[in-house]
Amino acid sequence: MSRAVTKSFGVGIMAIGAAAICIAGYQYSKGQQVDQQVAYAKSSVTSQKAQLTSAEQTIQTFYVSQESGILSDKVTDETIDTVTNQLGGVQTTAEALGITESQLPTEIKNLDKTKETLLSEIQTIKEKRSLQTKIDALFEQAVNWTTYADPAAINEKSTATAISELKDSVNVLDKDSWQTLANQYLDEAASQRTTIDTIQAGIDKMYQNGTATTEATYDAYLPLATDIDAVKNQTVRQTFVQTLNAINEQMEFGAPVQ
Repeated sequence: MSRAVTKSFGVGIMAIGAAAICIAGYQYSKGQQVDQQVAYAKSSVTSQKAQLTSAEQTIQTFYVSQESGILSDKVTDETIDTVTNQLGGVQTTAEALGITESQLPTEIKNLDKTKETLLSEIQTIKEKRSLQTKIDALFEQAVNWTTYADPAAINEKSTATAISELKDSVNVLDKDSWQTLANQYLDEAASQRTTIDTIQAGIDKMYQNGTATTEATYDAYLPLATDIDAVKNQTVRQTFVQTLNAINEQMEFGAPVQ
């Protein structure tokens, strides 16, 4: 074997040896890094748990009572965002901690379940706030969300479809006192809407193009004249009064509406 070949062979052996040392060093370094990450995950349990406890305590203030599910006035978009961000900062997954699922401490897994429960509760609170805003918009004045109180008149533009869709959204949530309260207001809105629509339908049959039709009989007129007392929206009621009085005058019923 020539000197050149021998020299090349030796260089090759040295290169392989150097590479093996690098690989071994990398694996050792990586192993140390993983050990450190696992150790960090274990050591972080106390601080992560403290953050979850703090978030849970804040969430409890969002209710008048947690059992009822009725929201307190302490719930705002800002407070919800604060708690959501606080929960987002809690690292409870293997990916977030830079380790494998099998290396994830049991304590952290348990904290992850708590975190997901709290995030789900925050989402429900956000949905309730959104629904409250939409239900308030059905009426001329915002309703009482602590306990049921006879609400104001519904807005003229509040439709039966909108009310029905809100009721479906409310009933998707878990049953609690908040859901009962929301449904009471939606039932009232639906009742007012039905009254208005029923009277309007009757008037449309009896009065067209400024003239009373053959449908404008006393027996058909009188129930409508009585039913308008149930119309809370004064703008709508006044329109009904004017139309019914026009029918009364043309048909000479002698029963004007006040």
